Parts: sequence; structure tokens; C-alpha cells
Amino acid sequence: MRLSFVVCVASALMTSLLLADEPATGFKPIFDGQTLNGWRGKEGFWRVENGAIVGETTPEKPLDKNTFLVWDNGTVDNFELRLKFRISGSEKANSGIQFRCTQREDGHVVGYQADIDRAGQWVGALYDEAARGILAKRGQKTTITADGKLQTENVADPAELLKKFQVDGWNDYSVSAVGNHITLKINGAVMCEVIDNDPKGLDRSGILALQLHVGPPMKIEFKDILLKRLPMEEGFKKVVFVAGKPSHGYFSHEHNAGCLLLKKALDNSGLPLVTAAYLNGWPKDVTAFDNADTVVAYCDGGGNHFLNPHLPEFDELVQQRGVGLVCLHYGVETTKGDAGNHFLKWIGGYFEPDWSVNPHWTANFESLPKHPITQGVQPFEINDEWYYHMRFVPDMKGVTPILTALPPNETLTRKDGPHSGNPFVRAAVLERHEPQHMAWAYERPEKKGRGFGFTGGHFHANWQQDDFRKLVLNAIVWSANAKVPDSGVVSPTPTVQEMEANQDEPRPDNFQFKSPGKAKSVTQAPAAGSPPIADAKPAYSSPVVWKETPGYGVDIAANIAGAKSLFLVVSGANDGIGCDWADWEEPRLTGAPNQPDLKLTDLKWKSANCGSGEVQVNKNCEGHPLLSNGKQLAYGIGTHSNSVIEYELPAGHAYTQFKARGVIDEGGTRQGCGSTVQFYVFAEQPGSAFLKKVNGESAVASHESTAAVEQLDVHPELKATLFASEPMMSNPTSIDIDHLGRVWVCEGVNYRAFRNEDVIGKDHAPDRILILEDTDGNAVADKSTVFYQGRDVDSAQGILVLPTPDGKGTRALVSSGDSIFYLIDDDGDMKADRKELLFTGISGTQHDHGIHACHFGPDGKLYFNFGNAGGQVKDKNGKPIIDKSGHEVNSSRNPYQEGMIFRCNLDGSEFETLAWNFRNNWEVCVDSFGTMWQSDNDDDGNRGVRINYVMEYGNYGYKDEITGAGWQSPRTNWEAEIPLRHWHLNDPGVMPNMLQTGAGAPTGICLYEGNLLPAKLRGAVIHCDAGPNICRAYIPKVDGAGYKAEVVDLLSGARNKWFRPSDVCVAPDGSLLVADWYDPGVGGHRMQDVEHGRIFRLAPPSAPKYNAPKVDVSTPEAAAQALQSPNMATRYLAWTALEKMGPAAEPVLVKMFKGADPVMQARALWLLGKLNLDHAKMLEHLRAGMASLNPDIRIAAVRLFRQKLKDVSFADIVGAIHGDDSSEGVRREILIALREVPSNWYPADNREDFPAGAWMAMARQYDGNDRWYLEALGIAAEGKWDENLKVWMEAVGEEWKTTKAGRDIIWRSRGEETPQLLVQLINSAATPAEEIPRYLRALDFQLGASKQSAVNVLAFSSGSGDPERTALVRAEALARLSGNELSSDPKQKAALEQVLRENQGTERFVMLVNRFNLKDHYPELLAMAQAKPESQVAVDAVKVLLDKKQDALLQKVLTGDNREQAEKTFAAVATAGDKRTIPMLQAVLKDDSKQLWARQAAVKAMGSSQPGAQALIELAQRDAVPASLKPAVAAVLSSSSNPGIRAIALKLFPAPPGKNSAPLPSIPELADRSGNADQGKIVFNTVGTCNKCHQVNGIGVEVGPNLSEIGKKLARPAMFESILYPSAAISHGFENWLILGSDGQVYTGLLVSETDQEVKLKDDKGIIRTIQVKDIDERKKQDISLMPADLQKLMTTEELVDLVEYLMALKERRM
Repeated sequence: MRLSFVVCVASALMTSLLLADEPATGFKPIFDGQTLNGWRGKEGFWRVENGAIVGETTPEKPLDKNTFLVWDNGTVDNFELRLKFRISGSEKANSGIQFRCTQREDGHVVGYQADIDRAGQWVGALYDEAARGILAKRGQKTTITADGKLQTENVADPAELLKKFQVDGWNDYSVSAVGNHITLKINGAVMCEVIDNDPKGLDRSGILALQLHVGPPMKIEFKDILLKRLPMEEGFKKVVFVAGKPSHGYFSHEHNAGCLLLKKALDNSGLPLVTAAYLNGWPKDVTAFDNADTVVAYCDGGGNHFLNPHLPEFDELVQQRGVGLVCLHYGVETTKGDAGNHFLKWIGGYFEPDWSVNPHWTANFESLPKHPITQGVQPFEINDEWYYHMRFVPDMKGVTPILTALPPNETLTRKDGPHSGNPFVRAAVLERHEPQHMAWAYERPEKKGRGFGFTGGHFHANWQQDDFRKLVLNAIVWSANAKVPDSGVVSPTPTVQEMEANQDEPRPDNFQFKSPGKAKSVTQAPAAGSPPIADAKPAYSSPVVWKETPGYGVDIAANIAGAKSLFLVVSGANDGIGCDWADWEEPRLTGAPNQPDLKLTDLKWKSANCGSGEVQVNKNCEGHPLLSNGKQLAYGIGTHSNSVIEYELPAGHAYTQFKARGVIDEGGTRQGCGSTVQFYVFAEQPGSAFLKKVNGESAVASHESTAAVEQLDVHPELKATLFASEPMMSNPTSIDIDHLGRVWVCEGVNYRAFRNEDVIGKDHAPDRILILEDTDGNAVADKSTVFYQGRDVDSAQGILVLPTPDGKGTRALVSSGDSIFYLIDDDGDMKADRKELLFTGISGTQHDHGIHACHFGPDGKLYFNFGNAGGQVKDKNGKPIIDKSGHEVNSSRNPYQEGMIFRCNLDGSEFETLAWNFRNNWEVCVDSFGTMWQSDNDDDGNRGVRINYVMEYGNYGYKDEITGAGWQSPRTNWEAEIPLRHWHLNDPGVMPNMLQTGAGAPTGICLYEGNLLPAKLRGAVIHCDAGPNICRAYIPKVDGAGYKAEVVDLLSGARNKWFRPSDVCVAPDGSLLVADWYDPGVGGHRMQDVEHGRIFRLAPPSAPKYNAPKVDVSTPEAAAQALQSPNMATRYLAWTALEKMGPAAEPVLVKMFKGADPVMQARALWLLGKLNLDHAKMLEHLRAGMASLNPDIRIAAVRLFRQKLKDVSFADIVGAIHGDDSSEGVRREILIALREVPSNWYPADNREDFPAGAWMAMARQYDGNDRWYLEALGIAAEGKWDENLKVWMEAVGEEWKTTKAGRDIIWRSRGEETPQLLVQLINSAATPAEEIPRYLRALDFQLGASKQSAVNVLAFSSGSGDPERTALVRAEALARLSGNELSSDPKQKAALEQVLRENQGTERFVMLVNRFNLKDHYPELLAMAQAKPESQVAVDAVKVLLDKKQDALLQKVLTGDNREQAEKTFAAVATAGDKRTIPMLQAVLKDDSKQLWARQAAVKAMGSSQPGAQALIELAQRDAVPASLKPAVAAVLSSSSNPGIRAIALKLFPAPPGKNSAPLPSIPELADRSGNADQGKIVFNTVGTCNKCHQVNGIGVEVGPNLSEIGKKLARPAMFESILYPSAAISHGFENWLILGSDGQVYTGLLVSETDQEVKLKDDKGIIRTIQVKDIDERKKQDISLMPADLQKLMTTEELVDLVEYLMALKERRM
């Protein structure tokens, strides 16, 4: 008995303990047992006593209405609440637990209530307070229907349940709610249940409260209050918003208001979501995230980010439940290290200080990726504090960019700081032009949830922009793993009242809400249809004012004499408006006779507005005292950019000046986010474009010259003015400026008149060369003289002015048509009197890729170039030129090809070919050290425009050096990125590029060495790119033996896409003049405007006058002064004068050389070497240059030595030139000199050893990383590789293969031994695997006899022992063997078979079978063609089978019974389009016994080639086409790529009516229409059939130009023309060629590649066809485009407009 009792007691005790533990699982206390912290209620009725919350009424303190104690730390949704309660007092005592409720303004909490009463009538019941009443009594289960009806059933005896209730004791109450299912329990017994299906009554979330009921005195007690969050029911997700604390001024960083606005949008979206919002920082609710599916963090970040102290606990949510995280604006920033690493894990990226930046700017998101987050979102443009250059996870694995744009250069004008700038972001944006990601989605590894980062959200107003808001709402839904609707999360545009709700700060009295994107200025632009406002000039404009400006401010003085109005403008200096607090210190009107100054603070403004805060008198924009640079201002006006304040001045006032000081206020500078402003004063209303620019708006371009300047974006330290425009001149192609500041202009109205007759008109007057003068120095041309007019200058591409002191004998060197010639003004009347040819015979007449402008170099020589249409240069008598290297100057790859650069004397003598293999290198410029710079254009659509430092004798890689093959021809080790692949940059012997700038149409270039512009620009390359409408500076920086460059935008036409800068020159005063061709399009040899043209002047605001310094070259001193001019024509005058003076000029030049300015030192050095001094003197100066401490001077000296080589002996320079010079650039020049020095120049005892020894010594200094230096070594070794390699290898020992530097030199070498050395590297297991492809590719550049034996070794050796590497090497080697080199050795045959197996199904397999005549594998070729019948492999396989006379093999399948195989073979034959298949196809077509499907397939295959189509036409004309086949014949002929065949087909088989028979509107009318870009994308990929020949972001077939960035290049009218009239503007390189084979085969397509042996054409299906040159009878470039001229017949007018809208939006490749 006793044992049994003990066991029972123990068992009961264990059960009790287990039950006691159970509630603790997942439950958290929300009452601390001591205070009411976290609870709020009516004072005097609630208290804490003995560990319990007590609510009590007494006779002395009754209630007049129910009162509630609200849990203030959060809300409840799906949960279980457990607590203990005790009720006492009157028998009518009543209370309850409110949940999922709302609270009215009067304090009444309404909604669900778990009832409590002492009498036992209601305890355990569920009540709907102030709504539907009792939902379920004790013992009941109620289902509420969708229409609100209660269906109740009794499931337990209420009286029995009441017995569970302890009237005078403590009771356990459990309230649980999961979705629509609510359960109440007391003391473990279920009291009632409700399933609420009433959408009008169901509350899924709301507040939690305790009730104290009105009535007789009573007391209610609650203790041990525990809350457990329960998961959302199936299909529902929970979003938790956490808003940061207040931090900024009104309407900025409104975390609370923003979160509540987004929460409301989700709550009303109809989506299965539950939301909660915690305001002002980290939640006090300990259960806040327990059932969250995603968390939205909208808060201040950095070191104060609310997540930083909670990294482990939030990471636990991620690891255990995959909780999503959305970070908005400042919320994406945290600290580097542990916090940053967590953010990378959670959202894939973050703002890292000193890596990322936070400028304000207008981002234009022109295209969006396909992603759930972008569903229903249209491209948009909006100003915000868009952070960028985020730190992302490595390789961005799992990251999808959502919002991407290229920030303007102005966003990086601030000094370096944690948020403002750093070298990394400048390299990315300014040098590499990498688009930046302002929003991104992140899929965490191992399905650990999702993250999203969004850097916008500084301005609260932006949430009113529907696409901005929708994108974030979509992202929140996506991050919760919920489905985003196809049209996105739709929410009504918030009203002004909704936008202004829940702000942290009181609304300022003068605050005016401005919708995002609208002007912030109250000054109105002119109404539509009214005359344009003239370009009002500011009476004062300041430089950029920032913390580095002395005193944090500038003195302002503006002329206001007679003015009726005054406008004070503050702009954000083009880098956003963050922290841009500005003050007008002591603003006053002054200068009135006998009158005191009038304080502007005593006048009432007419209107005032600013970008943040409010404009205030004697207070800053946030209402605090005016403070700047540590002092309080006496009086003033506080504002914030962007700001416009307008005053009406007193009538009849006599004031003449407005004076003030413009300063930045400490309210901005203390924030440390880059206060940068500019101050402007206007005495009349500013122009509309200026105001739009200040206020961040885009404007419709005006073509009036009066609006030209205000539509341009100008470097912040410069000012643009209009120097000349129509009608004075139009269409400037090239300009130069003489010593008097006169601008010589080549007009190009007759640009390719044969193609542009529709624009130019017939028999237009010949083009002119104009001389424009500014006679009064106001920087506006007021006089024009026609220097020359004639057909020989139609569309001239270059002019160089070579003046004389008195004008007599002035020469203009013109590059035009097929010639370079002098136009000479003999009598000085500014009219050409005669013409003198310099060079002729140049191809590319009226072609952009022909001859370009000449420049005068510091050495007294001419520098010029032509593009890849130039072909050759002949002398004035038409004889080929033999250059100094002994080669005929032409592009036949002997050794030169494609575009080239030249140097010669002014009379054409000493002609040198300096570099080659460019595409369209437009103009070359040279600095005072003799360094050359130029741009080069890519094949359209490949984002490969490049800026080159030109190393002499450099091959620049447009075509294959050996074969001349194009960059698209497959090759081993080609570059992964197309812009790099375009230039063969991975090939040995190819020069690297200094900079690649993306898409463009580069034009004129010059070198700036003046002092007027900002010091940073001295030595910069100034360049025009008409494609992206910009003039830029490239600031070179030494990079080993070469250069890299920083990009600085000077003048941009982003707001007027007709701005097409064509040339830029330096004026005598140091200003820049930029010519503007002005046209809606560029490229394709097309123009659409002959009425406009401009020249702009760029200078600091402090230099408004345009005056050329007087030039005197009559004395050495005066001429030396002129030699220091930044203007090329002035330097020419000085150079020729000093050279003529000879020894008399030496003293002044020596003095100049000994000066402190390296540029002037170099100019003096060049002349000292050419003054015809005695040998000792000349040598003294040359050695002095070589001894200079400045490497640039030493570089110039080595170059001078090369030019003086015939006058200098070996002994003369011993000890002067050092092969171990500390400068890689100097050693580079020495290497170039080594190439030129003939062996007989060296003394006999040094002749054999010295050159190779010198090369070896410099080769040993190669570090394995400097590609420039490596190529210089290759240039020096040309023709001397064997002796150089021998000496070098003896010196380095095993290092040639054990070091990267050694292997690089072998890779670059071209010696007889090189192939065997490459074999050793390839077969060595020690050679890194990633290097093997480059050594295989290097074999292609070996031309010696040893190459084939080396290849043979690789093909059949065992290799490195790595099977994968061996397979690669064998396959590559076999591809380089010719067929007759395969012996009968069984081992070799076995090796070949192994390679075939490893390459089954590839083009390499086809090549090997063809090369080695492997008959046993012919059936496999057929199988490959059948497997992929519309591929390149199919074309190649069918061609080989036909070449190998395997017609029977094909015919057997075509006529066989296996339909599947036959149809695939027909398709392959159709893709091949080979004439030789026509007989077998005709046999099937004419055979009545064959099934109809076979005969139809034969028709389709025949129609795929022109001979086959012609045969079908002949059948149709004879009416010999069976009726059953006529539809097939009509279809194939009507869709032919040949317009002649299509025309005949239309007659034979009339087409059905078009989709829209209405005629199309004119191009101007079409251009005025706006379309739907989303619909246009659909048209592009469907009915428009554009994707069959063009790619956009990797999608489509790349036959014609890649269109991923076409919106950058063409204006709207040009876009319509390119579709409707494709032959009117065929891009160079995309001309359609027709080739007639000797066998009668006809081929058409784009010329992809051409070598001496073969030509490759790409047809309209993207298939490349290879034709042997020996098999070509005739070939001709067609005048018509490969693009069909009737695409509009496939589209309605609306679809065509939509298509153009889509194309215009394509401005950034997304690959």
C-alpha cells in the first residue's frame, strides 16, 4: 500500500512538473511583474500590486465608461496568450481580454474580447466589442459565414465548464488565434471556439488590452502574462516593419511615416499578408520577430544601425526560419567587419564606408530586369539620395540587380570621405563606366531566405511616385516568399494628406508639398506655345562652394542697375542636395547715391522655395541661428539647395549692385555628407531650362540657338557660352583655331550626299571652309569669311591651320576625300589662292573611316591617321609611299592593316607608319613630350569604344595580326567580354587599351596644356564623343610603361540628344572651343539636319572675354614666349620662327629648358635638337634631356635621339641612356629605339653582343604584370628574336618557365625556338592550367618551320598527365595540323580517335573529320546535322559532306521512309542553303509518289538559297508547281531575304492584305507620338521579328548590330528612319555583300572575316558561311541593307510606335 501510494505521488509530481514546463516553450513574458512599463491606460485605475496588474473601481472612483490597459509594445496576430486572472467585488463585476483590436480616439478598444465576469454568465465567451456582439457563449462552437451569419452548435455543457472557473481564486486563461480560428480556454478546458469567415468582421491583427468594465465597484487582477507568436496559416505571410528614430528635417528620412505608408498599402492590397510596424527603433516587443516572414528596416544606419547590437539574434532567425530582410535607404549601411559580413549574408550587399558613396542625383532607370520585383513597374526617373557602389558578395552570387544606372560624373566631385568619394568608386564610374546598382534582390544559399537592398528613400515625397513605391512593395512581398501579382502590388497614389501624416516634425508654416519629379521652384516656366524665354545670363555665378572653400563662402557682387526683379538661386552643384544648407550672408542693395544700403532681409520676397526645410530670415533652413565656419552671421537668409527666391525691387530704385556673401551653413557641414552648393544672382527671370536643371527636371529639347547653352550640362568649374551657330554656319565637321583666335570651320553639309540627298537636296552648293572672328572680345563670333568653297572640301574631315605673322602664305592643311592638301592664302586676304597636294590615293572618300585631321607636333612634324577604309597613302603624284621602315604604306598586312597613324615632315618627307590595326581611329593628338593619344570606334553595338595611348610600332588588334580575321571569328583564349574581345586583347603582340568607354561615336580630340582651365585638366586629353553627346577630359596617369585615365565630363548634351560634338580645339587664351555637328542621329553615314551647327566656348566664369594674346615672333625672346602658348597654331608660328633663327635662338631656349615647367622644358628640348647647332652643342642638349630628373623629359630626349640617330654616334650617348632607368616609360622608349637602330650603328666590337645584351637587361626588369612593357619588349625584338632569346635564356636559367614574367616573354616571343618552348610550357604539369589556352593561342603567331613539328608533338604526346588538360591540348593541336601531316602510325590514329570522341557533336569534330578525310565518321556528321538542324554545326557538317561527295548519303535519308530523320535532314539542308543540294531536292519535289510533307520540306529547303529560290520561280512561271505545293512555294518565296525574289513572288502569289492597310504617318508625325515600351518589347520579340536578327541584352540572334544601347545613339526621328528605310543608313561593317561562287552558288550576308584564303559571311539567320577565295568568281558590296525594308507591314502604326519607344529605352547593356 505504502509503495503504491509513493509511486502515485511521484507519478503525479512528475506529471505536474512536465505540465509546468510546457507553457515555457516559445512563451515570453510581456509584463515584468513590477511596473506598467509597456502598458498604457487611464491614470488612477491601473496599478501593479503583489506581482499583478490590478484594475479597480471604487465608490469614490467609479467609471463612466469602459477603460482599457493597452499593451503598447506591439500588436498581436497569430498567437497564444496565457495569463492568470482573478476577479472580485460586486457580482456584476465584468472584465475581459481584448485582442486583435483597434482603439478609437475616445480610448474605446473595439474588437475581439475573451470575456470575464464574476457571476459566471459570460466568462469563457467570445465577444465582439462594439461590433457584432456575442460570437460564441461558453460551450459553443460558432462558424461565421461570409455574409456574417452565425452558425452555432453546442459542443459542451456550459454549466459543467463553469465548474472549472474558480470564482474567488486565480484562473488560467488561454487565448489563441490562428487566422480565422479562435479558441478560449480556462484552466485547461476549452470554453468556446469561433471560425470567422466574415471578411467584414474578421480582424487578423490588432492591439492587445485588458478591460475594466463600467459598473459597481470591482477589482480585476492579471499576472504571469505570457505571449507566444504562432506561425501564419497556410498561404499567409507576415511582414514586420521596423522604423528608425527621427534624424533629419521635415519630409526627409521619415522612417515612421514611410513605414506606416507602406504598411497601409500592403494592408489594403488584398494580398494574404499580415503586417506589423514598430516605430522609433528596435522593438521593445520581445516577440516581435517570432512569426515574421520578413523584416523591413527603414532607419539610419552606419554605426547606429539598430541591427548592429542584435546580430546573433537576427542571424538565428535567418538560419532557423529563413526570415527575409529588406533594408531601405540609410538602412543598407552598416560598419565594415562583423556587421558588414552579416549584411552580406542577409541581403547580399551593403553600403561600406570608404567604398560606397551617397550623392543626391536624378537616376534614370530606363530598363528593368525580368524579376518578380519589377512586375508591373514601369521605367522611371527620380531624384533621390541614391547610394551606389555597394559592397556585394563575391561575384555577386545570388544577387540580381533591380535598379541599375550609370551615375553622372558630377556625383563624384566631392573630396574623399567615408560617404563622399574614394579611389575605388572613381575607378569604377569615371574610368570603367560601370553601371551601378541602387536596388538588388538576394537569394541566400541553401534556401535560407531572401534579402533586398534599396538605396533610395531619402525624400519622403518620393513614396508618392507609383513605380518607386510599387517596386519596394513588390520587393517586400517577394522577400517574404509570397507571390508577387503579375501587375505588381497595386496601391492608390497617396494623397497629400496621407503623405503628410505621421511625420516626425511639425509641418513648417510655409511648407508646400511637391510631387516627386516636379519643379521645387515656384518660378514658373513659360506656358506651352509661348515664345521661348531668351537665355537669361546670371548677373553672378559662383564656383562650387564646399568645406575646402576658404572661409566656407564666396563674396558676391552683381550688377542690378535698372533691374525690376532679383532672383537668388542656390543649386546643388550637380551632385545632389544632401546637406546643402546655404546662407545669403548680409544680403543688401547698394550703390544708390546719397542712400544707405537696403538690407534684403527688410524686403518681403515675392516667392521662396528650397529643397529641404524652409527659407527663413535670420535663421537657417531648420529655424536655428545662422552659423558658418564657426561664427554667427549678423543677418541673412537661410535656405537649402535647390532654392529660388524672387524679389520685386522697389519701383524707381537707384541701387546699382547687390552684394552678399554666399556661405554653407554649419547645419549641413556638421552632418559630414558633403555640402556643395553654387550661388547665382539674376536680374531677370532665369531661363526655363536653367530652372529645370536646378530643380532636377528633364526638359524637352529646343532647337533654338538661344536655348542651346542652357540645355547642356557643364563641368562645375567651367562656364559654356555660345560662340557661333546657325545661320552663320552649320554642320561643323572639323575646326582649328589660329594664333589670332579666329576659328576655321569645315562645314559638312554635303556629307555623303549620294545617301543623304533627301535631306541635303539635289545639287546643293559645295561645302565651305569658314573663318569666324570675334572682333569685340565678347566670346561671340560676329564676322564670317569664306576662305574656300569647292567640291574638293565636301564633308572635309580635318583642318590644320599653319599661319604666318602677316597672314601672307598662311596654309590650311585639309584632309578631305582621297587627299591631304594645302590651301594657301598668298596675299593674306583670308581667301585661298591656290591648292597644293601633299598626299593622295587615300580610299574612303566621303567615309568616316577615311582620312582625318593633321596635328602639328612638338618636333615640327605632322601627325595624322586614317580609319580602316583609308587603305593606303600615295604621294602627290599618285605613287605609293615607302615609309622609313622600308614598307609600302597600305593595309595589305605587309605588315600594316586596317586603320593607321602616321608622322612626316611638313613637306611629306621622312614618312613613318607609327601604329596600325585600328578600326576608325578619328584624329590623333600629341603632347609636348611626343606622346600620342587617340580614340577608336568599335563595330556598332559592342560597347568597345576605346581611348588609346599610342606606342610606336604598336599593333592595336582590330583584326587578327596574322590572318586578318575579324574579332568574331572563334579563336583560342578569346576574351570573355565582347568589348575586350573586339580588340583581340588576349593575343600576344596586341597593345592594351588605356581606357574603354562603352558605346559611342568618337570624333575630335586635342591635348590641353594651358593654364586657364582647372589645374587638374592640364595635360588632359580632351575628346568629343558624338554618340553619348559628350565632350570629356581623360586625365592620364602613369601605369607602368603605359597609362590609365580618369574621366571628367566637361560638356554633356544629356538633356538635348541632338548635341553631337565633332571637334574640340584649344584657343590662344586657353579656353576650349567645341564644335557641335547637331543632328538627331549619328553613325550609318547618315545625317538628318543641315540647318544647325554650333560652336561652344568653355572657360572658367572668371574669363568671360575672348582675347588672343598678341603674338610676336620677330625676336628669339618673343618667339620663345609664343612657343609657350596652349594653342597649336601659335606654337607652329613660334617653332618655325625659332628654327629659322638657328643658333641665335639657342640661349633663350636653354633658359626655357632650365625652367620649372616640364611641358615648356620639353618644347625647348625638341627645338634645341633641331636648330642646326654644331654637333657638340646639339649633343650637350640631348644629354641634358636624358639626364633630367623628370621621366617625361627623359622620354622626350630618347624620342629626340631616335629622330637624330643619323647625327649621333654610339660613343656620343654612352652613359647617357640607361637601360635600368627607374621609369618604365623611359625604358619603353629605349626599347622602341632598339628596334630602329641598325646593326651598323653600333661599333664593330659591340655590334653582335650589345643589342641583345641591352634587350636582355631590360627584359629582366619585366615584372610579369605590365602588359605595356611586355609589348615594348616585343616591339624591340622584332626581327631579332632568336639572338635576344638566346642571351636572355642564358641569363635567367629556369626562370623562363618557373616565373610568370618568364612565361609571358615566351608567350610574346616569335623566335625559331619559341614553338618548342611553348610545347614545354604546355606539357609541363607545373604550368598553371589557366595559362594553357594562351600558350596554345601563341602558336598561331609562330611562322617559322619549327611550328608544325611542335604542334605534332602536342597532338600526339602524353602531355602533362592531367587527362582534361591533355584532351584540350590534343584537340587544339590537331586543329592546327594539316591533313597530310597525319602519319599511318596507329598511336597517332588512336590519339585522333580519342580527340574525336572528346569533341563529339562540336564544330571541332567537323573540322577534324574534314581535315583528315575520316570517311568512317561521315555518317556522324549527318547525325550531328540532324541533331541540330538550324545550327552552325549543321551548316558545317552538310558542307563537308557535299565537299566529300557524300550526296548519296544525304539523298538516302531525304528519300527514305523515316520521316523524323528526313525532316531533320531537310531542315539541315535548308539551313546550309547550298546550291549543290538543289538536284536532290528537285527530285523529291517532282516525285508524285513522295508524301506531301517530304515535297513541302524540299520546297522549303530549296527556297533557302537564292539559286534554289530562282529554280522555284522558274517552275512557278511555267505553272509547273503542283497545286498542293503552291502554298509552300508562295510562303518560302515571299519570305526570302532577297528583295528581288520577294517582288517576283508578290506578282506570282499576291499577298493577302496587310495588318493595317492605312498609310503610315510621316516620320515627323511618328516621332511626335509616344508609345508603350513594355508593349514595344513584345513587338520586338514577336510580330516585329526584330529578335531574329538583333540581340538585346543577350536575347535574340546577332546578325545585325547589337541593339542593347541603341537608345543612346539615335534620336527618335532617326530610329523611325532606320526601321522604315534601313538602306538609308547602313552601319559600317554591316553592309550586305553578294558573292558569286565559281560553281554558280550565290551567297549573301554580312562580311564577318576575310583572310587571304577565305571569306566568311553571316546570313540573315546568323549562320556563318565560309567561302574559299579561290572559289569566288565575283563579289560586290550591296547598296541595300540585309534588313528587310517592309517590316512595317508586320505591325500596326501603334505597334511601330511602341517598338520605337522600347528601342529608345535601350541605353545600357545589362549583361
